[in-house]
Amino acid sequence: MGQQLDLLYPKEVFEKMADASWGVSKDGENTVDETLSFTRQMAALYNKAAYDGKERVIEITYTDKGKTYQILLGKDGSEVFEELTLTPTTIIETPWDVWTSISRGEIRGDAALMKGMYKVNGDFELMINWSDFFGG
Repeated sequence: MGQQLDLLYPKEVFEKMADASWGVSKDGENTVDETLSFTRQMAALYNKAAYDGKERVIEITYTDKGKTYQILLGKDGSEVFEELTLTPTTIIETPWDVWTSISRGEIRGDAALMKGMYKVNGDFELMINWSDFFGG
């Protein structure tokens, strides 16, 4: 019999990340902006086991790209919104290159924040416990 492989991510998370990385819209017709694709990938990594009874809304602005999205983190998972209709609990303002460098592990998020490379307003608990919410 074949050997059982351990999955890096649950099937549902992997599929969300793959869909986001392909940069195709839900209708399959339009190419998705790289900032939206990246934000969807980040949201796909949300660990819903970290949900503590409090829904959180991250509003992230890529300051040099002029793009802002909201990510709802709840008991059933995460969802990315292009329309800014939710009340954010944590607001992140960051240049695109800074945030993608943090995600690739090239720079530490806490060090970049202390150097003023990006800003955070609102519920800072999310930032302190980032790896609980988005750990792999």
